[in-house]
Amino acid sequence: MKASTILLTATLFLTTLTTSFAQTLFEDMAIKSKPRVEKAEITWSVSMKHDFGDIAQDIPVIHKFEFTNDSDKPMVLDNVRTTCGCAAPTWTHDPILPGETSIIEIEYNAAKEGGFVKFIKVFINGVKKPEILTITGDVIPSPVSEADRMIDGQ
Repeated sequence: MKASTILLTATLFLTTLTTSFAQTLFEDMAIKSKPRVEKAEITWSVSMKHDFGDIAQDIPVIHKFEFTNDSDKPMVLDNVRTTCGCAAPTWTHDPILPGETSIIEIEYNAAKEGGFVKFIKVFINGVKKPEILTITGDVIPSPVSEADRMIDGQ
């Protein structure tokens, strides 16, 4: 009975100690974390939507979305995510200083024929909601050369 009492006391002590430590740790983290704003202070130099029009199948096309940091602090693009592997983003990972302009480049390579709509989410440090860019277009079959037809036996 004495051993079970010691074990119970030790368990209660460790639980109290752990809970107290965790609460202090989370309170410290909350104080040190940066406040997040609702919307980024940026101006897009071009439309946030781009229509490529008719593009040939399997031939990459590129569009550059240009923007300016209108805030009074440097900003960093934390991540740029696309809705599919056919759209590949490229962006700077360096801080963008106040008043500085930067570019997010999207390369689109369509494998399927037909119309498409793709969304690109731009995550900016300290901002709750991502900026949403859109690319659209219509993929048409690539012209087949005479040499390609001969190789395929047509």
